Amino acid sequence: MNINTKKVQDYGEDAFPILNSRYKILKKIGAGSFGKVFMAEDLTTHNKVAIKQVNKCLLEGNDYLYQAFWK
Repeated sequence: MNINTKKVQDYGEDAFPILNSRYKILKKIGAGSFGKVFMAEDLTTHNKVAIKQVNKCLLEGNDYLYQAFWK
């Protein structure tokens, strides 16, 4: 997912990015060893959605997880 050249964690709580010109991040709703979860608004349908940001270190060297989360 393209995050406008910055990662979500690079933004302050008040300045979350828009992902793929479609999803506006509203707030972080959870975090754990696997990654972080954000509440976002789909700017096309105006539905609330959850977006998971998987920890990069879990994807490095693991082709199965990489394919599962990037496709």
